[in-house]
Amino acid sequence: MLFDSPVTMTDALAHQLAKQVMPTGMSSHELEQLAQEIRDRSFFSARTTYADYLAEAQKLIRQLVAPHTIVDPDTLVIRAANPGETVNAALVRTRLQKFLDSLGYKAAEGEEGGLKDLSSDKRIDLIIDTQTKMSAGYGKWRADQDPDVLDLYPADEMYRQINTGVHREWAERWNEARDVLGEATSATEALDNEDGPFIALKNDPIWAELSRWGDPFPPFDYNSGMWVRDADPDEAESLGVLAHDRPSAQERDLNQDVEIAVPDDMEPSLLDSLMASLGRRATLSDGQIKLKGTPALTHTPTRPHASGGAP
Repeated sequence: MLFDSPVTMTDALAHQLAKQVMPTGMSSHELEQLAQEIRDRSFFSARTTYADYLAEAQKLIRQLVAPHTIVDPDTLVIRAANPGETVNAALVRTRLQKFLDSLGYKAAEGEEGGLKDLSSDKRIDLIIDTQTKMSAGYGKWRADQDPDVLDLYPADEMYRQINTGVHREWAERWNEARDVLGEATSATEALDNEDGPFIALKNDPIWAELSRWGDPFPPFDYNSGMWVRDADPDEAESLGVLAHDRPSAQERDLNQDVEIAVPDDMEPSLLDSLMASLGRRATLSDGQIKLKGTPALTHTPTRPHASGGAP
């Protein structure tokens, strides 16, 4: 058995368990251009080639995503956390800084304390925030695929959950995505940067179009305070959202093997770097990358529906 009873695995934890460590010298921009199937199945950070450090970061982030469970990094056996084994973001940051110190890591001169410094609070906090929110967003998306949820609450609303201090021009970004999609989207026109309204059917293509990474769930960008919740059905109807075909349930199997076509414009040096980063789990043949998924999980995550947001 992969999972010990009675520990229950959440969809957010399943999202993390599907990922394998991917040390890489790629920039954040280059990583954003990778196929979604690769990003779904890989745990990485821009220009981070320390495999052991990434493995430690993933182990600790799994604990943040599922705070009452411990996952053995080698066997993936899950057990309940004992007293004193739970972590918070500050403790994770401290442990990762100590781990980097044990590796002899030193930031390049002039980069200390910034995002290029792997040991800086700013860099580690960004990794923690992005990874935990992505897993929480995936968990909500999975819960929303329940046919009963889609029937009762067919639309989502994007809203500001956290005041991050610096607010992006979300109305402009939303309307640009809406214009790109044209008749393919049910999305409302956003009239205000804070209040939108940012409403569209669940599984509408605008959610992926809005995302920096092409994911159909939040977060939609780095350090974003925007999240999604069930839209009020009466409001969605009054705005014309429900006049479109209702969404059907979607699947996203993160554990299956996949084949990914290499883009024609991908630089050979970047492709070589990618294949080296993916290691033995990937092969290249006739312009196709064959990527092995993690072993199929033997436990079905529970999906209690909640309209709330990220941890």
